[in-house]
Amino acid sequence: MLRFSASVQRVLQAATIPPFDSRDYFSYCEDDFKGKEQWERNPFLAEAFSWTVSNVKSPNLSDHINQVMATSLNFIDDHQTINKVRGIEILHHLLQNTSAEEMRWYNRAEVIFESLKHQLYSKEIEVLQKLWPCLLNLLLVLEPGRNHEFVRHHEVYETLLRETESENLLAIRRIYMVQLKNFTTQIGIGCVRHLKTLVRIIEQYLEVEDGPQDQARCGALALLHTVVTIAWPRVNQHVQKIVHSLCKFLLDINSSSAANVQISPDAKQYMNDQAVDTLRLLKQICPNLQPCLQALGDSKSLVVLEPILCRVLL
Repeated sequence: MLRFSASVQRVLQAATIPPFDSRDYFSYCEDDFKGKEQWERNPFLAEAFSWTVSNVKSPNLSDHINQVMATSLNFIDDHQTINKVRGIEILHHLLQNTSAEEMRWYNRAEVIFESLKHQLYSKEIEVLQKLWPCLLNLLLVLEPGRNHEFVRHHEVYETLLRETESENLLAIRRIYMVQLKNFTTQIGIGCVRHLKTLVRIIEQYLEVEDGPQDQARCGALALLHTVVTIAWPRVNQHVQKIVHSLCKFLLDINSSSAANVQISPDAKQYMNDQAVDTLRLLKQICPNLQPCLQALGDSKSLVVLEPILCRVLL
C-alpha cells in the first residue's frame, strides 16, 4: 500500500474542501523539504513540488521565494540529472514570475548565480539545455545596466567561449552554438572584446560536418551573421579570415565529393543562403571587399563558387 507523508495527507484532505488554493502547498509541505533526505525518500514529492510551483504565477509566487529557492538549490546539488533539470526549471520559472528587485533583495540572485556557475562545466545535455536560458535571464537581473557594466556577463561569456572551443561532442556543440548566438545578442556590442575568439570558433565549427542536418554548422553561420551585424565597426579587422572561412565552407558543401552526400538538401540550401547573406553584409560593411569577391568568382579553379558569388555581387 502506498504511504503518503503527513504533509501530503493534509494536502489531499484540504483538496476536498473547496476552495483549495495550490499556494497552500508550500505551507503544508514545509516539513518535507527542510532536509534533502525527506524528498529523496519520497521521490513523488519533488514532482509534486515542481508541478505546483509551475502553476503559481506572478504576483503570488513572491510570497514563497525563499522556500522555492531553498528547495530548488537542493535539487540542483543532487547527483541525479532529473533533479538538476527540475531545479533549474523551477528557478527559471521563479525569475520569470518575480520582479528583478525582489530577486536582488538579500542577495538572492547572487546565491542562485553561484549555484548555477558550478553547472557551467556539465556535460549533461538535458542540464545544458535548461541551464543557459535560465542563466541569461538571471544575468539580466544581476546586471540590468548598460553594456559597459556587464562584468558577470563577460565572465560567463568567456567561460562559454572556452567550453565551446574545446568541445568535441556533436550534441553539446549544437547546444553551444545556439546559446552562444543568444548570449551574443544579449551582450550586444560588448562582444567585440571577444571577436578574435568568436571568429576562431566559427572557423573551427564550419570545418566539421555534423550529420544530415548539420545543426552545428547552421548554428555557426547564424552566429557569424549575428556577430557581423552587431560588431560591424570592428569586423573589418577580421574580414579576410571570415571570407576565407566562408569560401572554404561553400566549396566544401557544394563539391561533389562523397563526404558531402550526407547533407540534406534543406540544410544545404539554408547554409548556402546564410553564407550568401553574410557575404552580402560584409560587402556593405567593407566596400573594398568587392574586387576580392569578383576575382574569386572569375577564378577558373573555383568554378563551383561562381554562381554563388554572383548572387553576392548582384
